[in-house]
Amino acid sequence: MKKYISLLAATVITFTAAAQMRTSYFMEGSTFRTDMNPALAPTRGYVMLPTVGGIGVGINNNFLSVNNFLYPTDNGLVTFLNKAVDKNDFLNKLPNNNILDVNASVQLMAIGSHTKKFFWNTGINLRATTDVNIPKEFFSLLTTLEQGSYDMSDMRIGLNTYLETYVGAAIPIKDFMTIGFRVKGLIGIAQANANIDRMNVTVNDERVTAELSGTLRGNSILKSNTYMHGTEFDFKNLTFNGFSDINMKNLGLGVD
Repeated sequence: MKKYISLLAATVITFTAAAQMRTSYFMEGSTFRTDMNPALAPTRGYVMLPTVGGIGVGINNNFLSVNNFLYPTDNGLVTFLNKAVDKNDFLNKLPNNNILDVNASVQLMAIGSHTKKFFWNTGINLRATTDVNIPKEFFSLLTTLEQGSYDMSDMRIGLNTYLETYVGAAIPIKDFMTIGFRVKGLIGIAQANANIDRMNVTVNDERVTAELSGTLRGNSILKSNTYMHGTEFDFKNLTFNGFSDINMKNLGLGVD
């Protein structure tokens, strides 16, 4: 089990380093730079069709780093789960609340073209944002897997997905100045939040049990069947508000 967890941790760290390289912002021929700044027009027009559009990912966190999760030993570089690593050294590097924010965008369709006086573009993006707060005690359980009780209170998970339709333009004013704008229509697809105010996990030889107190809320524009399922966990004092049926109030407007 620890081998799979080690592989996952190494993959996450590598993915984080790659995702944060926003080199397209400084590339004049890149079609993605207009997403970051509407005034930065690419050198050529473009057409993007479904399944062949661009994918962008941004990650912000306060705990993922190579120094926190990889350690040099006499046998080479190992992860924090290796027995040769002092667990206290690893845990002391982590904050009490480990925050991870992930923003993903998929270009479903896009068109951009230059005219004699300005550059215009329009398209549809699928966007998703996720924010997670992981207590330090979670990593304490992960590294030891020993019997005992662990306090994982204040764990939070949030997810938002929405469609973004936009029309934008980049208008040169002078040789050294360009003004850009983008008007966006937003359609919410699904939203879910889990706030676990109190969670005590107990590990023994036979099973893992958890006592929870918190809220789980969801909202969607589509009719959804939702359910709670527990196997080795005992859920107590957890309130749940299910997804709505058709809720077309999930509309918004944005301007860049």
